Parts: sequence; structure tokens; C-alpha cells
Amino acid sequence: MPTDECSALKRNQVPKLDQTQTQSLGDQKIRTSESKLPNQPPVPTPGYQLSSRIGKGAYGEVWRGSDATTNRNVAIKFYAHRQSADLTVVVSEVEKLGLLADNRSIVQILRFEKNGERPYYVMEYFENGSLADWVNKAGCPPVETTVEILQQIAQSLVHAHAKKVIHCDLKPANVLLDQDWRPCLADFGQARLSSDHAPALGTFFYMAPEQADLQANPDPRWDVYGLGAIAYFLLVGQPPQASQELIDTLDSSSGLVERLERYRAALQQAPPASAHRRIRGVDSVLAGIIDRCLECDPARRYPTVKQVVDSLAARGRAKRRNNSLALAVLAPLLLLALTAGIRWYFNFKAIDNVRSEYLQWALKNNSFAADVAAANASTQILRLMDAAKDEAEHPAFLPLFRRAIGPPDPETSDVNLPSAEVQLSGDAREQLVSHLRARFDQLKRHEEPGRGTPHVTKMRVTGPDGVAFAEENGAGPRTHETGYPPDLTIGHPQLLPAFLDDSGPHWLKKISVPIISTVNKKETGAVEFTLNVSELGSFGAADGQLSDQAAVNRSIVVLADAKGKILHHPAFDGPHAAILSNAARRTPFIVPVDQLHDGVIDNFRDPVGENEAAKDYRHRWVAAVRKVNFPEEISANSDDAIYVIVQSDYRAIVQPAGTLWTTFTLNMGVVSLAALLCLAGLVVGLLCFERQPQAYAGR
Repeated sequence: MPTDECSALKRNQVPKLDQTQTQSLGDQKIRTSESKLPNQPPVPTPGYQLSSRIGKGAYGEVWRGSDATTNRNVAIKFYAHRQSADLTVVVSEVEKLGLLADNRSIVQILRFEKNGERPYYVMEYFENGSLADWVNKAGCPPVETTVEILQQIAQSLVHAHAKKVIHCDLKPANVLLDQDWRPCLADFGQARLSSDHAPALGTFFYMAPEQADLQANPDPRWDVYGLGAIAYFLLVGQPPQASQELIDTLDSSSGLVERLERYRAALQQAPPASAHRRIRGVDSVLAGIIDRCLECDPARRYPTVKQVVDSLAARGRAKRRNNSLALAVLAPLLLLALTAGIRWYFNFKAIDNVRSEYLQWALKNNSFAADVAAANASTQILRLMDAAKDEAEHPAFLPLFRRAIGPPDPETSDVNLPSAEVQLSGDAREQLVSHLRARFDQLKRHEEPGRGTPHVTKMRVTGPDGVAFAEENGAGPRTHETGYPPDLTIGHPQLLPAFLDDSGPHWLKKISVPIISTVNKKETGAVEFTLNVSELGSFGAADGQLSDQAAVNRSIVVLADAKGKILHHPAFDGPHAAILSNAARRTPFIVPVDQLHDGVIDNFRDPVGENEAAKDYRHRWVAAVRKVNFPEEISANSDDAIYVIVQSDYRAIVQPAGTLWTTFTLNMGVVSLAALLCLAGLVVGLLCFERQPQAYAGR
């Protein structure tokens, strides 16, 4: 296949000037007159039938024909008119071909006829044409094909030079291709013996500059130059130094001598041809061989074609050695890569299994923790309810409550129920408040956080219309606050909706227990206990309650209501609590409702982490969700349900697997590096062992 560079050069190819230069002006006149003759064989050829003319050169023409007896295809070369050339020249070419008849890479003569009007000889017919024809039709061959052709031509020249025959007119048109596409040297019309002293002209751009001299003696280095020019043509698509400007200069010469002088001067003054170096696949060694063949100074050229053959052979050996070294390097590398790949795959699968095991272990642990936290929250609510019921039924509380709300009603034998506008008696209120304060202090002293004892943040007593008669939260009494809507008879303990604390970021919940009259068994008021939601579901310090930073890195407990609104989060107690509180007042942090069911979530996203102040929570979590079961005695709307979410940092869970992977990667890196160093040492050793003096040289 032709190369792109060759195709580009052939589009700009200069006009051909591929005729062998003639020394006789009379010969030129005769050829001019003969060119006007009809297209028919010059003379009869007994025993052969001619079909068509296939070429015409400086000293004659070639016809295609066939043996009348065997029907074998042949080529017949007719020389110019007998009177225009010395017959000894014809005989000389035939004799030289006879000397080389034992080489199948040189065209073979089948018959020679010198006695007719025009001498001719019959030779083998090459149906694939010449090297020039092939390149002009198919384009430049690949580089290694060019080298192979060059070696075969050079071997033929070595054989010819060994027989003391110098071709003197090497060019692609004089190299024919046999049926197996092997090159064969042809047209020895300009050939000389090494002992001859007669000049021999070749073809412009394939002829050595010192050969373009009518006083020059034949030199084997002429064929070296011609060989380099053929190599250049095969790679580039045109001969070296060929340009339209030089062709015009040569055509404008007054005669042969001036034309030769101009050609010789142009080659000696021009920079070395370099287009072949830009051909993809041409290495520096091959380029150097061609450059040395094309040296204008014969002293710097290869002295013999044999040295060109040796240089090409040395390049081939070096290339094969490099290929062997490359294979020696690539094979272990591929084996190492394959081994590493297999090991990486199985280690990856193993580590992935470890990661999955850690994940399942974390999900199970979180499920267990969520169960414990939900049960703990249920227990706290139950105990809070029990404490409120104890207070509502306390023997010391009921008399104080009855006195605080007014005198008995004679019709009902019970107390009168005041409205929201009635002001309580100062002494009665003070006594009730003092009682509540004492009870509140008593409860605070007996609290055990995380052990099931509720953390009461406020105690309040209300009438049936929701008016707060007395309240105690450790900061002083307050009255006339709404506990539940007026005229609402509850009749049993109730868990009221969560609300945000005015003084901080925490959500609160109330348990309201009715105060039942001992006389008519009617509800006369309520005792309310307020609980900080953040206390529900906590494990306590003794059970490993985590600090804020530890929670970020490991596990946290989050509470949410039935609508997904987060009621408690460790970040609410962190350094950015005020920012998160303001954000929650504007837009509560919401967990997707479809995730609020008993179960596990292996890719949970913490809504609080979406806030920039809590960005440390913005990563993957694994979570377990459990609904808090309220005691049967408590009435609660389904929207007031509470869910415990125990979530663990996925990164911390799989960190052991990551550590294993890092260790494996480091081990693989060390082993690979050691293998590569050993391989590098082996390559260096092979290079040193196989290093040989180069048989080829550059310019």
C-alpha cells in the first residue's frame, strides 16, 4: 500500500526525464526518423510472432512476442539502425548478459541475431512490468518491502560486480518484476567491465554526478549511487534532486557536454535529499544508508555494493534483535500485567466481600441500636406518664389544687371551675406553686439520664379550660398559659404535638394527665410534664453516648416525627446550634417520608448535612429506622409518632476494607517495581551482551 507521504509527493511529481543519455548526435537523428515509421516490427523475427511494442529507449525498442513453437511469451529488443552503432556495443551487452546467465535475478537471453538489418536479441518476458510501472500504478510500497527489494537488487549487483560487470544505468525502469514479483536486473546496454576505460552515461537523477562526464572511467560506486536513487524513488515516489527547475535548465542546454556539466554542478551544489527521512517507518539507520549511497563525493560513498548489502543485513539483524528484546520485555510485562490483573480482580472481590460484610455488620448493629433506642424512648415516655399520674393523684396535691380553683359548689358538692378571667387567690396560688417547686426539685434530684428516668424540663397545672394555674421549670412560676384548647375533655393521658423551644434549638413534647375529681369523677384540670425530645432514645454516657465530632465519624441517633421533621440531631447541640435553630424555624429539616418505616437504609443522606453549618454530615450514611411504640394508656395522633434513626458513617464502616486495599496496592506496587527493576537489569544485560560493532554507518 502506498504511503500518504509518497502519494502527496507523486501529486507534485516533476516531469520525467528517464531516457538514458546518448553520446552520439547521429543516433538521436536516426531515432527521430524511426519514430515516424508505422507501429510495426522493425525487422522480421523468424520463429517468433510479435504482438505489440512495450517500450522504447535510447538505443532501441522492445517488443512483446511469443515463440512460434512453444508459445512461450518473450521480449525482443531491437537495437538502432545497424549503420548508426558499432556492432561491438551490441555484442558487448550480449556477452555481459551471457556472463551473468547463472543468476536468476538477471534477465536471461534466449537468442541473439546480429546479422540482420537491425541486431536484436530475445529474452524472458516479465508480465508484471518494471519497478517504475508498479510504483506508478500502485504507489510507494511499505518501508520493509522497499528494503527487501533493495536487498534483492543489491545481491544481483554483487553477483554482477563479482563478474567484473558494472551496470552503469540503474533505474526503476531497468528493474523488471517476475511472476513472483521478485526484481530482476535488465538493460545492460550501458554496462562496462571494471577494466574498461570507456565512459558510460546513465539516466539523469539516477546517475552519479561524477558519472556525468565523458572522460570518466567506470566505477562500481556508480551502481551504489543508482541503488540509493532507486531506494529513494521507492520511498518517495520520485528520484532524488528531481525538480522542474533543474529539468528546464538541462533541457535548455546547447549540447550533451553542457547538459552533463549543469547536471553535475546542480547535484554538487544542492543540499542532500531529505524527503525520504519524512516517510513514516523510515528509521535513522535506513535513512543513513540511503544518504551514504547518494553522497555526491564518491570518496564518502559506500565503496562497494557488498557493503550496502552488509549494512542492510546489519540493520535487519539489529531490528530483529530489537524486536526480540521488545518481545523479551513485553512478554514478562504482559505476564506481570496479567498476573497483577488476576490478583487485583480476586483481591478486589475479596475486599468487596469484606466491605459488604462490614456493611451488613453495621446494619445489624444499627438495627439493634435502633431497637434499644426506640424501647428506651417508649420507656421514658411511660415513666414520664407515670410521674405525671402520680402527681395528679398525690394526696398533698389535690387539696392544694381544690383550694386554688375556688369554693365547693353546693349542687355538685365539688369545687367551682374558674374561667380564664378569674384571678386565683394569692395564698392558694403560692401554696400550689411551692408544692410544684418542691416536687420539681425532687424529680430533678432523682433523675438518672439514660437509665429510663425522664428528664422533666417543666411542670404545669391547668384548669379544664386550659388556663395554667401554676408552672415550675426551675426559673420561677408563670400562669395563664394555654395547655390544651378550652372545653376539650381528654379523660386520659395524652402525648401532645412537638413544638420548638423559644430559648434554643430543641424540640419539646408534653404529656398531659387529667386531674379527676374524687367526688363526681369528673375532670377538673390537668398536670403537664414537658420533656426535651433530645433526651428520648439516648443511650447515655455509660452506654457510649458519642460526642459531636465522634458522631460525625461514627454513629449518631436522630429523632423524627411522622412527617419526617427532624426533632433531634447531634448537630443541634454543636457549635453551630444557633444557625441550625434559625434554619429549622424557617424550614424544618425533613427526612423523606418513604424512608420512615422499620427497616435499614444502606445509602442514607442526612438532611441536616445540606446546611453549610453542618456540612460534616454531608456524606453517605447507613441507617436503621424504628418507630417508637407509645404505651397503650397514652392517646396520640398518628402524625405525632416518633421515629428513631440510628445512622453510621459509611466511610468509617468500610475503612478497614479501604486499609486492606491500600495495603494490597502498596504491596502490588512494590512487587511490580521490583519485577520491573529485574526486567530492566535483564534488558541492559542483553544489550551489553549482544552489543556488536555496527556494520552500517550514516552520513
